[in-house]
Amino acid sequence: MAVTFVGVAIMIDYWYSRKVDLRLIIEKLLFVIPSIIIGIVQVKSVDASGTIAKSGLHTFYDKIGITCHNLLQYIWKLIVPINLSNFYPYPSLLPGQLPTDFYIAPAIVAVLAGLVIWSMKQTKIFFFCSGIFVATIVLVLQYVPVGPTMFSERYSLVPSIGLCFLIAYGINFLITKNNALKIPLLALIGIYSAVLAYATAQRCEVWQNSLTLWNNCIEQFPTVSTALNNRGKYYGQTLNDLVSAERDLNASIKYDPNYELAYSNRGIVYSIQGKFDLALADFNMAVKLKPDYREAMHNRAIALAQMKRFDESMKDLDYLISKWPNTSENYQTRGMTLLQLNKPQEGLNDLNKAIQINPELASAYTGRVQAYFQLGRYNDAKRELQFCQQIGAQINPEFAKQVMNAPNQ
Repeated sequence: MAVTFVGVAIMIDYWYSRKVDLRLIIEKLLFVIPSIIIGIVQVKSVDASGTIAKSGLHTFYDKIGITCHNLLQYIWKLIVPINLSNFYPYPSLLPGQLPTDFYIAPAIVAVLAGLVIWSMKQTKIFFFCSGIFVATIVLVLQYVPVGPTMFSERYSLVPSIGLCFLIAYGINFLITKNNALKIPLLALIGIYSAVLAYATAQRCEVWQNSLTLWNNCIEQFPTVSTALNNRGKYYGQTLNDLVSAERDLNASIKYDPNYELAYSNRGIVYSIQGKFDLALADFNMAVKLKPDYREAMHNRAIALAQMKRFDESMKDLDYLISKWPNTSENYQTRGMTLLQLNKPQEGLNDLNKAIQINPELASAYTGRVQAYFQLGRYNDAKRELQFCQQIGAQINPEFAKQVMNAPNQ
């Protein structure tokens, strides 16, 4: 949003009738140049995530319709904030098949723009306020997608200053012209503010946790793959409800068969259930849809190790470490796999590297207990076990007992 400051600065120059000269142009260029650089970085970042590619099926006219529809939506949602959602899906990814109101929106925007330009003959206020609103919202109107959601209410926080200034200016103007309107108008604003305050408090309940948040989204948009995936992940990861997690992830994949995150998350659920063949198929699909998908490749390596397919597991882990050498989890997993292959010294080296990168990775410490034990370094294993118990790292009770009963060196 800071990039849009240039537009706001131009509107302020217009409000104060500053003369356009070389000094003014240079003044703005000092902000324009870094804004362009930041904008390019943002677009490249979004493109790398695959979002632009997924949303790029719309035609030029579709994109204009989406842009104008979003502009009107931001204005409407500011004034009448009902049916809010943390995620608004694109209505269609098929060219030329948007709902009718998307194709009507450009005409409405054109009429409003004409009225604003016409008003410049009488006053600056409408052009000034609408200019601030448009300047600060234009980059997120999704002509070039900056995320998987078509519309994000949070983007209106800064632009709302322009609209609120216009409303306040108008109220002050009416009161100045007719003082009898002062009490009714202030009472009306007071009631409206109270309603908004109540709505805000109610909305906070939706944001209590991921379950309440995505439940609210799914109630409004039951076929949104992102929402179903995120709720499914919460069911499995936080609530340990694998049945509900699998149900949501199945639905997510049903509504978007090319959604790699859902395949990866369902693969984790299958792995926990011991369905490693199904897990492997999902991880393979996730990597196929998104090459170099680190999380999916990492989890595939774990599943392959569980299936005793160590060569394939090590191939994935070696690749991950060569590609991302500063990721502690990759060293931790390869270290544990080496312990399964009865290569405790090599495993210990990897676990040490994982701890060096991330000293708070508890699973690496528990793995090191096993490595020391396999090497016959029982005193080191006991010391490491005691440390694990101090930091609350989970370790198999039977194995812990075996370590403590080992002979002293």
